[in-house]
Amino acid sequence: MKKFFFFIIPFVLVLLTLYSLYILITKDLPDPESKLPITVKMFYNDGSPMYISKNLWIDLSEVPKMFLETLLTSEDEDFYKHFGIDIFGLMRALIHDLVTLSFSQGGSTITQQLARSLYLSNEKSLIRKFKEMMIAFWLEKKR
Repeated sequence: MKKFFFFIIPFVLVLLTLYSLYILITKDLPDPESKLPITVKMFYNDGSPMYISKNLWIDLSEVPKMFLETLLTSEDEDFYKHFGIDIFGLMRALIHDLVTLSFSQGGSTITQQLARSLYLSNEKSLIRKFKEMMIAFWLEKKR
């Protein structure tokens, strides 16, 4: 019986800590749609500005199925199987980074990339990666 409590108490404490951090990180986040850039500023050869709207909303049914499959295959093969975080992808990236002593692999899902683009910086740190995972989980849960 002692072994059971020796395992269950730390497990519950870890879960409560993770849940508390999740709430702390995501409680005041605005809707993702409000974080999208409105325009891109580009310049003609003569230096005059050209503004292009980035908020072109189309119905997902209008996107060719082959395009979506190609995108998901190249970026996030398990998109429909995970909850915003690909644990196996993260483990693969961690092992690769430890073996090569670099931060060249990230193991991010498309949802994590969106979280980083909308709410975080491109800084490579474990704290940013943790926040990215929490926000990705929030985005999957919210949408």
